Amino acid sequence: MAQGKVTSLTISCDYLNESNTFSSGDFISGRVIIDVTGNVNVQLLTISAKGRADVWWSERNGENDDTYSANEKYFKIKNVLIQSSSGRNVVLSGTQVYPFTFQIPHEELPSSVKGRHGSVRYWLEAKLHRPWRLSKTVKMDLAVVKHIDVNSLELLAPQLLTADKTLCCWFCSSGPVSLSARIERKGYTPGDSVSIFAEIENHSSREVKPKAALQQIQTFYATMKTQTVTTEIACVKGKPISAGGRETWCGRLLDIPLDTTMSVLNCKIMKVEYSVLVIVDIPCATALKVVFPVIIGTIPLQCPVN
Repeated sequence: MAQGKVTSLTISCDYLNESNTFSSGDFISGRVIIDVTGNVNVQLLTISAKGRADVWWSERNGENDDTYSANEKYFKIKNVLIQSSSGRNVVLSGTQVYPFTFQIPHEELPSSVKGRHGSVRYWLEAKLHRPWRLSKTVKMDLAVVKHIDVNSLELLAPQLLTADKTLCCWFCSSGPVSLSARIERKGYTPGDSVSIFAEIENHSSREVKPKAALQQIQTFYATMKTQTVTTEIACVKGKPISAGGRETWCGRLLDIPLDTTMSVLNCKIMKVEYSVLVIVDIPCATALKVVFPVIIGTIPLQCPVN
């Protein structure tokens, strides 16, 4: 009897929330759907849930490229939906649905993230094996989130830093440029604004330019080697301060983009960290700056009720 044809193999997932994300300990349920024309014999149908981190990059070393890599496996769980050692388990013509359920391990898992030289990734993978046929495989990415509550006492603490620089020109020196800056807390979520309070005093003979920026720092770790990628993802500029002038910021807002990736701090081979920098650019000299480490979390600030 002529064998039928598998026209599609798909995975459908039931999400628990509007953001289509999962967390440690959550149950993932869904269906593997097979569309066939004519009856087909199936030997094995499996659905797996997997999670792992991988980093990789190359560096030029003379005429050669040195490659560095590392990986970290979190879990691999497999359910068997169809199994037949004889390959005579018949899937009937039409659309056939096979439900599944997994529970994500309760261990502390890093959030899904894709970086310049690596990623933390979670996914579902269905495999269909038929006698004397190439196997079919389909994958579906899952977004797993490690929630960070920015209402914790540590992340609510304000930060204050000061710095100054005296400029030299040949045998003469001018007065210092001084900077005092403060932010109200350490924890934020995407879409928040960082309120920056600053005083810049320019006792030098040059015009200086203040600005504030949000930087993302991705760090990748392989055996005996580290790679860092720093990206400015938001910026706000102040007015130039003339020689002898002064500038005060009373809550200048630095907006955090809505698509900002959350901080990833609990992966051994990849980290995503953030800093708010308040910078005074000085012509012909190294910039004066202060750096505030900040955390981008998932649970927003709960405003007190008046």
